[in-house]
Amino acid sequence: MGVARSEAAEPAVLLSERAPLAYRSLLIAIASAGERFVAVGERGHVLLSDDKGRTWVQADLVPTQALLTGVCFMDARRGIAVGHDEVILATQDAGRTWQRTHYAPQAQQPLLDVACNPGGHAIAVGAYSAYLVSEDGGASWTERKFEPRPLPTARTAVAPPSAAKSGAARAPETIGGGYHLNRIVAASASRLYIAAEAGHLYRSEDGGGSWVELPSPYQGSFFGVLPLTRDALLAYGLRGTPLRCWMAPRPSATVQWPSSACPASCW
Repeated sequence: MGVARSEAAEPAVLLSERAPLAYRSLLIAIASAGERFVAVGERGHVLLSDDKGRTWVQADLVPTQALLTGVCFMDARRGIAVGHDEVILATQDAGRTWQRTHYAPQAQQPLLDVACNPGGHAIAVGAYSAYLVSEDGGASWTERKFEPRPLPTARTAVAPPSAAKSGAARAPETIGGGYHLNRIVAASASRLYIAAEAGHLYRSEDGGGSWVELPSPYQGSFFGVLPLTRDALLAYGLRGTPLRCWMAPRPSATVQWPSSACPASCW
């Protein structure tokens, strides 16, 4: 005879337990809240450091035991954390205490990262193209369909020599498709990037209102991106692929890979 699973039994709604060795647990993401570092990870652990990472203390109140995978701060006090079971937490005191503002374990699409800005606009992304938006600092959330547009066909990717020799350049395919959105990063107030699975990279020039897919010479999953300048981006991912210089151009420029894997100037 089946037993109904109560909400109280869901890890997403259980209080994270205090653990003396929490600082040795699996930590997935870190962000700055003013001078404070805030790290999040397994079992709902949130750790705080006020001495640039030399020592850590556990947050006082975290209303989840779900794996936390992303965290961002709008200013020195207001922040958002996301994780599995589609859980979203918000803090108003630099990570000391948190409130659960969203969770949906029935959706079975864990959230993997979050980006936010000082105006209270936030975007949470995750598995199967999960895409949630908040306009009030994380207090409420709206799910939106992630529908990136392809770049004009005139802009084509130039595969690096190593990819050309190995046949690793990604073949044209249908845009979208429910890919996991692994990482979202802001390069400026309006420009955002998403690193996704199956060699997908996306860019927004309007703060996440719309997205375009960037041509990519790599078929494996991207796990992160690092904006370097207005026109240069590091992208890294699966299969032990080294960091490479992805040229992220202005609208009038052509997307290109440099002839070498990553010139010293990119580091």
